[in-house]
Amino acid sequence: MLLNVKHTTCYDYSQPFSYAIQRIRLMPYSAPNQKVRTWEVLVNDEKKLFSYRDGYGNYNHFIAVNTAQDTITITAKGEVETFDTSGILKDFHEMISPYFFLRKTPFTEPGKQLNSFIDTFRSISSENTLSLLHKIMQSIYETVEYIPGFTTVNTNAEEAFLYKKGVCQDYSHIFLTICRTLSIPARYISGYLFMDGHREQTASHAWIEAYVNGLGWVGFDATNCICPDEKYIRVACGLDYFDTSPIRGIHLGNGKEHLDVTIQITAK
Repeated sequence: MLLNVKHTTCYDYSQPFSYAIQRIRLMPYSAPNQKVRTWEVLVNDEKKLFSYRDGYGNYNHFIAVNTAQDTITITAKGEVETFDTSGILKDFHEMISPYFFLRKTPFTEPGKQLNSFIDTFRSISSENTLSLLHKIMQSIYETVEYIPGFTTVNTNAEEAFLYKKGVCQDYSHIFLTICRTLSIPARYISGYLFMDGHREQTASHAWIEAYVNGLGWVGFDATNCICPDEKYIRVACGLDYFDTSPIRGIHLGNGKEHLDVTIQITAK
């Protein structure tokens, strides 16, 4: 499938700010499941951004604004050819050992509620790992209700599970917590999902990848209870949302900030 993406993030301020710095992770890279044909990241229509690839392999772009402005517009756009690999990233060379992704973070530390839920999988943890992961995905999908706006970007897995409500970030953090507690390496993935009949969206998507010996990294989207197919574009990976957040930064000024995000995805 050939997917065209235009992701626009606009920050408007009620008063001009004096300084701003932003880190942007909005550039996908080629992998077994996708080939990036064209892609660019613009800030106020300017292409000249400092960029590097971090330890996870993610592209990072930095901007610093030193002149008084009241608007920052960040645009990421391009064309990606995607392939249905049933979520499997086989023979994909990476610098970091899969076992690094057993590390827990403040987002993925289980509490009483999650530990009780995880106990239901301990008795079957010696089964085929792939089969176990599908059972975990199904259980999360049936247990957590998808409700935008109930949680925030700072909600951790235990809190989201206690609410039994959340969005893709919460489904992913819960899944990561379960995997790591059961000694299965797992990582957070941010990206895009093409949804038939929804040309315009207001948020990017998130899912997880778990490492299965003999197979490699395998993707699982608990929000939709499927393994990623050709409708998915991977952008960044990490231990949790913090490592993959599309845009993070600060600004100096007294004005109130208004954020508007628009994502347009079309298929050829």
